[in-house]
Amino acid sequence: MIAAISPADINYEETLSTLRYADRAKQIKTKAVINDKSQDRVIRELMEENERLKKQLMEILKVPPTTLKSELSPEERASMQEEMRREIQAQLQANSERLETQNQKAFLEKLAEARREAAILKEVLGNAKSEKDSRSCIDCPYISNLNEDPQLSGVINHLIEADEVTVGRQGAPGNPETEEDAIDKLSGKRTWVLLKGLNIHDIHAKFRRLSSGQIELAVVEGSLKNTKVNGTALTSSKILEPADRILFGSYHLYVFHNPKQTALVNEKKVDWESAQQELARGEGMDQFGQAMMEKDRFILQQQLIEMMPMVREVNAIASRLNKHRTFEILLLPPLIQQALYGQGKTTKIMIRMTCNVSGHVWIWERGKFMNRRFLIQEMFQEFENEDHASTRKKSITQEDDPFWEPLESLLVGFVPVFLQSLAYGLDFSDRLQITDLDGAAIGWLDTALKPCFQSGSLSAGDDDFFVDDPKDLLGKPYYFKVELKELSVTGLKSPLRPTLHYRVFKERSETIIPIQITDQEVVSINHSRLVTFKRMEAEHVEYLEEGCITFLMFVEQSGSTSATAVETSSVEVEHPNLRRGSIAVLQGVDEQVKQNILQKLQQIREKQQRARFQELKEMLLHWRNLQPSAEAFEEVINGLNALFDPKLPCTSNCDKSSLGAHAEVKTSILQKNEENAATEENASKKKKKQWSLNISKVPNTTPLNLRD
Repeated sequence: MIAAISPADINYEETLSTLRYADRAKQIKTKAVINDKSQDRVIRELMEENERLKKQLMEILKVPPTTLKSELSPEERASMQEEMRREIQAQLQANSERLETQNQKAFLEKLAEARREAAILKEVLGNAKSEKDSRSCIDCPYISNLNEDPQLSGVINHLIEADEVTVGRQGAPGNPETEEDAIDKLSGKRTWVLLKGLNIHDIHAKFRRLSSGQIELAVVEGSLKNTKVNGTALTSSKILEPADRILFGSYHLYVFHNPKQTALVNEKKVDWESAQQELARGEGMDQFGQAMMEKDRFILQQQLIEMMPMVREVNAIASRLNKHRTFEILLLPPLIQQALYGQGKTTKIMIRMTCNVSGHVWIWERGKFMNRRFLIQEMFQEFENEDHASTRKKSITQEDDPFWEPLESLLVGFVPVFLQSLAYGLDFSDRLQITDLDGAAIGWLDTALKPCFQSGSLSAGDDDFFVDDPKDLLGKPYYFKVELKELSVTGLKSPLRPTLHYRVFKERSETIIPIQITDQEVVSINHSRLVTFKRMEAEHVEYLEEGCITFLMFVEQSGSTSATAVETSSVEVEHPNLRRGSIAVLQGVDEQVKQNILQKLQQIREKQQRARFQELKEMLLHWRNLQPSAEAFEEVINGLNALFDPKLPCTSNCDKSSLGAHAEVKTSILQKNEENAATEENASKKKKKQWSLNISKVPNTTPLNLRD
């Protein structure tokens, strides 16, 4: 056995559980035994005895007479050898006869056993055929089981023959003990569907046959939340349709069939996987959508299908043991996993455990939950096997209780701030919504991202750092400021001691901002930090274009039971239909940021085009009066290149003087043109005509599109 352990402290629970299992496995002793019948064993022993006697006889025949005792005469020695030979041959003959008898007896027994099995199989097949024929003749509705193994699906069928069939716990007071007791002695019809397991009530539900031939499922009030049809918990009785999926308790999953209705409507095929996906959608676990890669989405779906029955089982055990714990599945998108940029690109499945008494919350990794689940199952098995109430009430230490966990910092909300505006050198400032792990709004945070100089000072203009293509930032230093101004969270009280955590790019350590809670609804933060990229590489540009800074809000849970959870009832929820991880909320925020940035980019480009067109008009008016010459033509070409070269505005934000480079070039050109224009005011019309002819003869080395 190889036990894989991890040196990381975050895997402490998994490693400890693995070592415990390995220690138990070492104590297991295995003794190999050949599993055969008594007849086969006797035959094998006789054959081995025959082989031994044959070897002994051959050795006697090969022994020369001189090797025997010297005091014996030759006649005595020959007589002794002959006697030994006769004894061995007699033993061989007896063994052969016994072996033949055993073989014949074994053959007859196997023949009789085969005939009995054939008769039983014939009887079973005959009963199945008659049951199938009777079902097809009567057209009786029934439910068939769904199992993770396709070979075991449809094996268990419960006929709904009577006008009312009750679903309940087998062996409960007043309920039938066996399947034979579930059949009414007068009518001969089955009136009970007996189930075992967690979350199955004594009287769980009832199937009622209506006058129209349809079947109605009526659920007892106490078991409404433990009965689901097509992934949705029932709130009242429901008329069943063919291929409806029914979940009783934690894991009794069935498909309803009604041959009368199936003949009119093509019944769709249902399997275990599709039913579990439907249950996941009913619990809000299908919000990952098309934004994820196909492979990642498939893996996540498989993990959800695997985890959901486990969570239902653990919840049922916690309720049975009165542990006051509720377990839920959380989907954590990559933005809130506290991973470095480039890591954790897939959605993670986490388990949230909530104490129903104190309101304390713990978030477990998937592996930790599965290890705890084995311990919980073992505890429940011991609880069920105990016969005496005194032993059931024995105390369990906290270390041995799989439901106990020490208090830890709790993630209660997050704010993703996307960086795409910085990729174009634009400021971003907005009041963003703080979202909890269920997708509900719990407050807001004033944030700002601003490109700046190396010293941290800001530019006076709105678009001084603007670049039309983020790739123009490559190879240059880049500086921007992260500013947090104010915060407001509904229900946040002083004992919680909240803090904001965030990291930029691949920082190993987080920036932690403590929040001082006051009686005011709005809390002032006034946090400002300068972020430096000394040389922009391709991964930096990709980070600005596609990445984000996620501000995570943590609170320190105390032993108090009154101020643990952040209230969200008074905050308007923008996405009320989204739960469990709010991946769609993040996608909506990302799209909104992109639209705002594109709109701002369009406004800046239109502004630049208007300014460029105005300068072009001024140049044309001025150059119309220039005297034709090679120097004048070169000046015209330089001016046009300076006006339409898109790379001139793309300067780094490391020096204020570099921002005015483009403006100085255009200003110097205009000044020279004004000086030349003052000396050429009295030019003749003939020279003007010659100037226009010269322009038309020059090769078009720099195309100019006036519409641009």
